[in-house]
Amino acid sequence: MEFIRRAYHVSYAPNTRETVRRQVLHQLVLANVADYNLFAPELPTNSPKAHYAISEAALAAIREFGGRDWLRAVQRFASAEVRLAEVFERKRKTTSIPVRFPGGAALEL
Repeated sequence: MEFIRRAYHVSYAPNTRETVRRQVLHQLVLANVADYNLFAPELPTNSPKAHYAISEAALAAIREFGGRDWLRAVQRFASAEVRLAEVFERKRKTTSIPVRFPGGAALEL
């Protein structure tokens, strides 16, 4: 949170780790840029011992930054990973509930 304050000039109040987790880190995990509790997956979401680490796939691409293989490494990462928009779309579709009304009309909630 201190890094975010210094680098991006956004301050979070003390004890707002959950806000950062939901607004920042969660998207990085979904996009496979970061791993969550890789070595302790049994930790509850609100555990103060929760931790994040850059994923091996993202790290392999980042290590090429500035080199001649940078674009190829980014393309490899992007082609191997599901796009974040696809993840959200899939979640949206899987959480909808079909409802059929007595008149025959259908609606998904």
